[in-house]
Amino acid sequence: MHVHPSRSKLLFLTVGSTLFALLSLLVGLTGEPVVLLGVPAFGAMAIVGVRALRRRGPALIIDDQGIEDTRPGIRLAWDEIESIRVWTSYRSLIPRRELLVRVRNLQAIENRMAPGLHRRLARVSRRMGFQTMAISLSMLSMRHRQILDAVREHYGGLKSD
Repeated sequence: MHVHPSRSKLLFLTVGSTLFALLSLLVGLTGEPVVLLGVPAFGAMAIVGVRALRRRGPALIIDDQGIEDTRPGIRLAWDEIESIRVWTSYRSLIPRRELLVRVRNLQAIENRMAPGLHRRLARVSRRMGFQTMAISLSMLSMRHRQILDAVREHYGGLKSD
């Protein structure tokens, strides 16, 4: 199964972030300099949104061999996975869901990752004693239940909160 990013959600994120960055700039320049702190934060979110909109192809691939998250560029074979658990956070208005994938050897997977932020985060997690990788189910074109059904079909041992 190939799961693509949701173009409409990414467009909403990009336009909204751009508008908030511009609004922060406008308000900051009219006498509230603290508001200027929002410009880099919302600007960075807008840049991330533009980069994601430019990408073509699936964000997540689930098949008989394993699961691949193309955003950080990592493929996990089913036999490398110790367990998969669904994690849901209600810290915002919209529930945020992730697959927490406990792997047998995080260092071997870390060595296969492309140099960059995701590899550094994996290294820090491993050094702190964690063996888990998170796969975000946000901003995807398919509902999380369909993705979980595909994982259950190919992997089986999925745990939900």
